Amino acid sequence: MLKLQKSSLVLILIIVVLTAGCVSIYTLGYTPGTVWHKAEDVKPGTFGQNVGGSNYNFPGKVGIKKINPTSELDVTGDIYATGQVIAGNKVVIGGSSLTGTALTVASGGTSSIGGNFNITGNVGIGMPYNSQAKLNVQGNITAADPVADNHVATKKYVDDLIGSIEGEVSLSNMFYVSGSNPSCPEGTIPVMRRWFSASCTCRCGNSYEGCVTQEGFFPEPPTCRYPCNNDNCCTATASQWDAAICAQSGTPLVNGKHTEEDCENWGGEVVTVEQSVKICRFNRATCPPRWFQYKNWSTTTANTGQCCSVNGHSWSNTAQETCLATWGYCARRGTNYDYKCTLNAVCDGYYNPGCRFTHDVCFNVGVSANITQIGCY
Repeated sequence: MLKLQKSSLVLILIIVVLTAGCVSIYTLGYTPGTVWHKAEDVKPGTFGQNVGGSNYNFPGKVGIKKINPTSELDVTGDIYATGQVIAGNKVVIGGSSLTGTALTVASGGTSSIGGNFNITGNVGIGMPYNSQAKLNVQGNITAADPVADNHVATKKYVDDLIGSIEGEVSLSNMFYVSGSNPSCPEGTIPVMRRWFSASCTCRCGNSYEGCVTQEGFFPEPPTCRYPCNNDNCCTATASQWDAAICAQSGTPLVNGKHTEEDCENWGGEVVTVEQSVKICRFNRATCPPRWFQYKNWSTTTANTGQCCSVNGHSWSNTAQETCLATWGYCARRGTNYDYKCTLNAVCDGYYNPGCRFTHDVCFNVGVSANITQIGCY
């Protein structure tokens, strides 16, 4: 019979306990080569210092600020990455999703794209089924007026275009001429011309800026104005055209846009000004739609406002009278030069020198004469 000393029994017991511990660790999921660390090593700002920079395997789910993670990585909060975020085959954000071949956006919000967005397939907006065209819209489209041959014309633009010639000419009597600044034959008037663009450039601050007029068919030459610091830096007006739509009509008024018959049909009176210029005089303050005022021909009556008053004028080429109660510079009393009022104050009259504060009831308050007759073409 084997006899063991008490010390030998204690040594054997220690060996058995250590062996059982190793087997227990292995059965709990330990894989040779895997780096394991204690939970107390994972602390803010100390994990990398304590455990080094090797790779770590997490056999279960990982939660950041999440006690019971439901995905392999479950984060409560924001994720910041300096490089790419690569997904397998689908990214889901709320009710929207993105795959390698399709983008689905949930309704109820507003999406914006800052740069260019190129689409090689078909696009459907408001469509209950896949679009069979490059662009298919189930609904209305709002667009600006076309300025090039390949631009889309809206219903309003077409209606306005037709309305600008209705009552003036018969569509059956219209014809087209082309060339370099072509003129309509005698006995006809130009309804529209196809204008080339014009441009202007001016110095604004430390750089040169400018504007370009629209191209296309317009009754009048298009213009553009470039303001610089609220001043009129430059203005451009189209002056060249390569086509015109002409129409047979009655006796034309000045510039050939309307006729004497049109004037009478609109309730006006044909008058001759400047010895031989025929225009239409209307007893109203503004010209009718698609008519334009000829210079400043008008009749006005006096008008009295809260802070200033103006006189009127009889039928003549005179600008509408206006007045403004205050302006920015005053003559210093007893001198013949100007000085600027202090901050938040303005001059209240040249012959009554003095500065008026901008909260005064008459600050920048003006009035204009009443227009009772206006000359149009």
